[in-house]
This record gives sequence, C-alpha cells and structure tokens, in this order.
Amino acid sequence: MQSLRPLPTSAMTALFLCLLSLFLLSESLAAVPGLAPQVTTPGRGKAPAAPRANLFTPLGLGGGGGLFAPSFSPDNPEHILVACDMGGVYRSTDGGASWKLLHMGQKLKRTHQSPPPVYLGQRVYWVTSRNHITRSDDGGATWQARPKGPWFPEAITDFTVAPLPSSAAANRAKAAATPEQMLVATAKGLWIGNDQAWRQITEEPAGPVLALPAPHAAFYAVVNGTELRRSRDNGIAWETLATLPGKVAALAGAAEAPGTGGPAPGWEGSVLLASVEGTGLLRSVNGGKRWQTVKTPFANENCLRVPPGQTKVLYALQTSSVRTLQLLRSADGGLTWKSVFRLHKRGITPDLRYNVDPSWVQTQLNWGYVFPRQGLGVDPHNPDSVIVTTQGDLYFTRDGGKTWRTGMNRPLPPLEDGSPRQASTGLEVTSCWGYYFDPHDPQREYIAYTDVGFARSLDQGASWSWAAKGSRWPNTFYDVVLDPAVPGRLYAAASQRHDIPHYGELSRTAEGWRVHGGGVVVSDDWGATWKVPYAVGKPGGLPNQVCTTVVLDPASPPERRTLYAGIFGEGDNAGVYVSKDGGATWEQTKTQPGMLPNRHIYRLRLRPKTGNLYCLITGLRGATRDTFFRMPSGGVWMSADKGGTWTHLSAGSPLNRWATALTFDPADENVLYVTAATPQGGTGIGGLYKTPDHGKTWYHILKDTEIKRVAGEPGYDHCMAVAVNPHNSEMLLVGTALHGLLYSLDGGRIWWQYEEFPFPTAQNIVFHPRKKDRLYVTTFGAGVWTGPLPERRTP
Repeated sequence: MQSLRPLPTSAMTALFLCLLSLFLLSESLAAVPGLAPQVTTPGRGKAPAAPRANLFTPLGLGGGGGLFAPSFSPDNPEHILVACDMGGVYRSTDGGASWKLLHMGQKLKRTHQSPPPVYLGQRVYWVTSRNHITRSDDGGATWQARPKGPWFPEAITDFTVAPLPSSAAANRAKAAATPEQMLVATAKGLWIGNDQAWRQITEEPAGPVLALPAPHAAFYAVVNGTELRRSRDNGIAWETLATLPGKVAALAGAAEAPGTGGPAPGWEGSVLLASVEGTGLLRSVNGGKRWQTVKTPFANENCLRVPPGQTKVLYALQTSSVRTLQLLRSADGGLTWKSVFRLHKRGITPDLRYNVDPSWVQTQLNWGYVFPRQGLGVDPHNPDSVIVTTQGDLYFTRDGGKTWRTGMNRPLPPLEDGSPRQASTGLEVTSCWGYYFDPHDPQREYIAYTDVGFARSLDQGASWSWAAKGSRWPNTFYDVVLDPAVPGRLYAAASQRHDIPHYGELSRTAEGWRVHGGGVVVSDDWGATWKVPYAVGKPGGLPNQVCTTVVLDPASPPERRTLYAGIFGEGDNAGVYVSKDGGATWEQTKTQPGMLPNRHIYRLRLRPKTGNLYCLITGLRGATRDTFFRMPSGGVWMSADKGGTWTHLSAGSPLNRWATALTFDPADENVLYVTAATPQGGTGIGGLYKTPDHGKTWYHILKDTEIKRVAGEPGYDHCMAVAVNPHNSEMLLVGTALHGLLYSLDGGRIWWQYEEFPFPTAQNIVFHPRKKDRLYVTTFGAGVWTGPLPERRTP
C-alpha cells in the first residue's frame, strides 16, 4: 500500500475553507422548508491495478431464460460461446460442462439480437449493440470494441469475414498483417472493408451474406431481399447470379476440396442452401447460378447451418413460431430432410419417437419451446456435434440428432419427493428478486425468481429444485417471508406480471395484456408446495391483482399471524391489505388521499422495535404528460397504527417519481435509505437518498448522473437496490442497472465500483446471517452471485 503524503499547509487551509463552505451551505439549505440538503459529488478512489479474478460465483437452477447464437470455436470445439436475451454472454472451455459469464467490462451488449460470431482461428468477430463490431484475439475470452463503422446508426442485419488460410502458420501470419475484409449488411446498404477503410457497395437493403474459403473463395450477398450477388475478388467486383422466387430468410454454404465429387451433375465443389419465404428450402451446387427446390413449403426455416469443409450434412432450424418446431437435418447435401429434435408431440410423425431428455423447464413448468432465429450451433470439425437453444433450454447432441441431453445445468438424483434436482454449471440466465436463509435449518436456502417463480436448496446452495408447485401464480415470486417461530412456513407475494419496478412494467395495469393476477401464497412444507389461504376475489380475500410484497409481524401470535400485503395498481382494489389470521381473511387498510393517483405499491417493510409499517410506492409510467412519472404520491409512506393512517415521509423529494428500493440502518431507527431512478426527460433525480431524521430531511448522497463517473465513464445510470451491512452501518451497497455494484465504506461520502462483480444489473443485495464476510446479489438476468464483502481501497 502506498503511503499518504500530508498536504502542504496552503493546500490544507484551502481544503478546510472549502469543506467549511460546503458545511455552511448545507446547513443553510436545511433551514429552507421543503428543500433537502444535497451531496452532489461522491468521491472515487484509485482502482486496483488488476481486479481479483473469479471472486464471485453463481448459484441457481441453471437455464430458464432465452439463449441465442451458440457457436463452437474452430480451433478448439471444447470452447463454446452462447448469448442470453438478458445481456449476458457465457463461455465454456470444457465442451459445455461448465460456463463462465464474461464480465460486463467486455461490453458485449445485445449480442442475442445479432448474427452469430465469425471465427478466424483464435480471432473472433461479433456484433454488439446491433451496430458495432467487436473483436477477440484469444478465442472469445476477452474483447475489444472496433471503431464505429460508416453505416452507424443502422443495425447490422448480417455480416461475415473473409476466412483465413487453413494452416496454423498462415493464421498467425495473417493475424499480424492487415485486418481481414468484412462484409456488412444493413437495411440501407452493403459495406466491405475493415478498420482502416470501408467502401459501400450498394445503397439497397442487404442481407443475408456468406463467405466461402479458398480455393472457392467468394463473398455472397442477397440484395433487395431476392437478388443473389457474388464477388470472387475480395469484394471489388460483383456479379448478379440469380433472382430467387421470394425473400431470402437465411443463406448458408460450405465447400470441399476439388476432386471430392458431388451429389449431382454440375458439381463445383460447394453447396449453397437458401431459405426462401413462400417457397421453402433451395440449394445450388454450381456456385449459385441455378437453384433446386429441395423442401417445401416454407416453415420458418430462418436459421441455416452448413458445417465447413464438407457438403453432405446440412441443418435447417424452424424458428420464432409455436407451430413450426423442427430441427431438420440432411445427410445427402440437402436432397432429403429429417426431423432430428423431438421434444414435444407437435411436429412428430407417428413413426418417430421422442429423442430429447427434457430439462426441468419442460418437466416442471411445461413451458413448451420456441427456437430463436439464431438458436443453432454446429461444431465445424464434427457435423454430428450440435447445440440447439430455446427460450428456456439448451441441448447438446453428439450423434447428429439421434439423442439430445440438457446442457444448461448438471442434473442430480431427485429429492425424496421426486422433485428434479440440479447443480449450476454457471449458465444462470434468470432474473431474481430475493435470496433467503431459513432461520430453522441452516441447510435450507431459497431464491425468488421472475418467470420460474421459486427454488429451494437443501444443501446450502450446492443444488437446487424448482419449488413453486401449487402456486396459483407461479411466474414471479416478488417477496418471501419465513415465519421465525414456525419451522417450514413461508409466505410469498406471487404474480403473473413480472419485472416490476423496471420501466417496461410500470404502465397502468388496465393496459391490455398487462392485466395479470396475483396474491399471497403460503407453504407449510419448506416451500415444496404452496396454496392460496383465502378465497380469491371474494369478500374477505385479496383481489386477483398483481401482488409485489408481503410482510409478517413477528409480534403477532404464531397461530394467528398478522400479515400485510401490497396490491399493485391504480384502481380501488390496489393498496395495502392486512390479515390478522395468517392470511385466511384480509381487509384493505385506509389510504391517504395523496396515495390515490398512484398505488404502484412495490415494497412493505415493518420495523419490529417500533411497529412502524413502511410502504414504498414506485413510479407510474402513464401515457399522458400528467401521468408520465409525475404522480406526487410515490416514494415512502409510513403508518404508526397498522395502516389506520399514513404519513408521506418523502413528500417534496424528487425520489417520489420513481422509487425502486428501501432499507433501514439497523443501528438507528431514524435512518432510511431509498434508491430511485430518473425517468426520460428527468435531470438526475435518481440515485440514493438518505434521511437521518425519519423523513424530515433527505440527502441525495449518490446521484445516478454520477454513477458512471464513479465507474470511470460519462453518463448516468439507474439505481435499483440498496443494502446496509447489519454489522457495520458505514458499509453501504447500491445495485445499478448498468454498472453492477457500487459501495461505500464511510456512510456514502466516497463511492467505489465493486469491479469484480460481473453483471451490470444488480437488483437485491443480501448479507449472510451467519457468515459475516459473505454477500449475495440477485440480478436482472444472470441469476444469483455470491462473493466476499468489499474491501477498503487506497484513495
């Protein structure tokens, strides 16, 4: 550690005067009614030279989210990449036995919406943020953004790169020479070039595109949807080969060495495969001049793969539809096709049997499946080794589709009740709301999820089982409370509407598909099964409406628990409800007039010492100027009489527009922390707020406009979570939407980024109740991660 040198006397004097001025200014602001003091500029120390690797490890069920663009490295088929629709990119170096989430610092964003990566030996190109090309020179372990292309801001519809020579020596020589020629297609033209220079070939809509290696070296591009063009001189001159009978949805091809022989007269050593809307699958064996229809009709074969170096084995994936669910394989160059992925009855002919060992998503949730447009990857060295992905699964075959096994986790022997059990292999792609430790059994831990509901572990997180059986609303468990006096009893706020309080879910609940039910469910067998303890929608019960939070009063009798529940919405049924008989009957608490315009109730919390009940109301994304995050009733409310009356603790504070999380200082009843986000058109009103005097004054101790500066970048970010170390009130942690975890070790005066945390969106932070050095972080799309508490760093 470097020693700290004392400041010169003049500098110390200037610093003292500056601090004195800030103190006097804050005191004067505090004296103005309705105006809270602001700490506008958090400090940031110098980051360590090298972040500690693998500091955080994932926990969870594995899978359960959309997976895209699986791909094998041609240098080593044990190296695999796959992208998730929640922003994560995962890499395996052992053939899919384990996966590592690439750190958010790699800047791989929205790759799931992009064409699959292109490999040239250890060099890999991929599209991020839909219009940027990024490159890796070590097989996908680390990535570097390339300069912005001249097509920006148009999205890249497809791209390819001129392949390298086959020998390893030539690969190394090529990598050290001029950058490869890339062909980039957009809706407004076709471009060729590299970082040094780009040339636009046409201004017409382009894509898909294809590159074949030497000795058949050629670029192929579809222009205006139907016109196939080819260049044999690295993109300098182009010829029109054919006009196909409909819009080309996908294009693929491969080539063999001369003299191999082909399946038909006119063989030129290559095969091209095109999927044409309105027609079906077409193939060409003479370089694209003539085409033959080999499969009809068109059935959404939007993803084609032809493994390189051979022309016999071809694959066509039917995507983006619940009616066409087949992976087709041809073993004769495309002349005939066979369905080789048979998970559900739909699409299976009577003479074929199921051949997929289903994942827990299928056996427990009965989701069914849809293939994404980029849901297929084939080993370039073994055409029988294939990965296919769905909106919740990942499967492998090593025998050309005869049999398939799950690849998103490690299945284990089931629990005693027959529930499937699995261990994480790192492919955690779900959104989580809470991580819970059972107060009666240290072996039991729980996760509250979006989309998959709930999971339980009987071995301290080593293995997991899905555990939302019996819940009327299994999609999302927003909030869970474990009874401190009754072993095995859990209460949960469950809903079919997910992802509150994120922007997309804050519209009015009466808007179309966004009307989803919810309520409180209870388990008396450690989360194995759940039930609704009241008559849904009937007098004395809760309305069938989105439920986001539940609280238990530990002072109430165990046999007749007092519970509070928050019903999210705007109508008369939304509000805070109370039950005094363990959830069997409910009544709505009184609501202050100021709460009426916005009852987007997100969190309820009870302070046992005082009995005060706190209600956090998040934002309302209305359709008009008057309702677009402008409701004055959001923020923090408090009731000291069990919901009889309410006080708006954050009245007048900007945090009221879009509050996102609430927590307390365990050492001081008067201290509350609230995170907030800035709506569109706002001016940095989000961040972290603190009140030291129970809401009389609020300090903006971390602005969202400053978070990226703390992380070393310009711009702003949303705050989504806050936690206070129960053993050290000076340690604060904040979860953000774009830069993972921030922390302060001095009560919020200086902030650091927890650089080793790998994922950008952290939405809940939990301290282990027995291991004081352990931290658990739930994310919006990468499961749960555990790691050590942050350390003090040298300024």
